[in-house]
Amino acid sequence: LAGLAVAGWALKRGPASGELIPPRAWVPAAAALALLFAALSLGRDVVVFGHVLGPGPYRLLHGFVPGFGYIRIPERMGLMVMLFVALLAARGLEVLCAAGWRRAAVVLALLAPMEHVSVLARTTRVPVGDRMPAVYRWLATSDARAVAEVPVHGENLVRKETLEEYFSTAHWKPIIHGYVSYPPLLATLLRKVAETFPSEESLQVLQRVGVDTVVVHRGREGEEQMAQA
Repeated sequence: LAGLAVAGWALKRGPASGELIPPRAWVPAAAALALLFAALSLGRDVVVFGHVLGPGPYRLLHGFVPGFGYIRIPERMGLMVMLFVALLAARGLEVLCAAGWRRAAVVLALLAPMEHVSVLARTTRVPVGDRMPAVYRWLATSDARAVAEVPVHGENLVRKETLEEYFSTAHWKPIIHGYVSYPPLLATLLRKVAETFPSEESLQVLQRVGVDTVVVHRGREGEEQMAQA
């Protein structure tokens, strides 16, 4: 549909409209912006099937334009591509209607959103209220000041620490865990130290930062080694 809009613009086809900005002006602009953001979404280097083809246009923005260095995932600029493609797709439907293909336009308009249909093969319900694990409800009434949970998931599975973050809402005590976009160095250090719990080093470091309570998860990978220690 977006391609049809561009083709209609190139061939000067399609209905004239009373919009503030006529299609002859915004269609090429939208197409150019879609291509621009698609190029930027490739990141600082253009990589195809694991092969680096060279620097991408985003590298210039990352290096010389303030603010772009804080964009953690350049691929998300693809969302802007979707915006401009959607505008062009709507124009493509207008071109079809003007050509007398109204039924086809209606069918395509109904089918286009189906691209985003995603059936979840697996869902997980998180416990709420009284169904939360008893240890977190106990922490809420205990005199614990700060909490560490072991065994840790590790740097490669750091996103799983969102579980610790969620369960902390049952007690609101400070925790050493938590997945964030830009983790501070101290968070990485504490995670590394917690991996060696209950070593003397880990006990000293956790005590130094104020952790006075450690929750040991039974059945989590690494728990047997901790039990033997």
